Amino acid sequence: MNKKCSKCKVEKSSTDFSKNKGSKSGLFAHCKVCVQSYNRVLDRHFRRGYVTIDYRVKHDLRYQDRALTFTWDQFQIFKPAYKLLHEAWVRSAYARALCPSIDRIDNLRGYELDNIQIITQSENARKDRQGTDCHTSKLVAFQVETIRWLSKHYDFTQYEIARMFGVGQACVGDIINRKTWKHI
Repeated sequence: MNKKCSKCKVEKSSTDFSKNKGSKSGLFAHCKVCVQSYNRVLDRHFRRGYVTIDYRVKHDLRYQDRALTFTWDQFQIFKPAYKLLHEAWVRSAYARALCPSIDRIDNLRGYELDNIQIITQSENARKDRQGTDCHTSKLVAFQVETIRWLSKHYDFTQYEIARMFGVGQACVGDIINRKTWKHI
């Protein structure tokens, strides 16, 4: 039995695809080679984020009093959230605004596990303006627009989008259905 890979568009033997009980054909849409290639890119990009933090802490004078307090193995807890954002970034044809970014929640503190979040570059750039309109708001207008855009153009669940932005699923549902943030 042959199947066409939805990524590389090459018809291959069914043995070139991993099994997937949830699909009609019983096989993944992408061949093993394409999946391995994607995973290598994801791993390399994720690793680069950690190495950048490590380098910054060791060589940038602004961070000398804020040593890295975790190891690469401990940093792995962020990989699922990073992967969600990375997939959205790839689907968007590498739109810079959706590129995953490793951010400190409180910029006055150092790089500590409880002070790190994975957000998009655009969220990171707008982070300082959070709460300007409403001091209790977790989101800013651009994030709301991004939530609606992701919901409309990609097949993310509300739960996945909620995890990307650090809010509840109900909040994302209300934003998408324009029960909240009606003015945006």
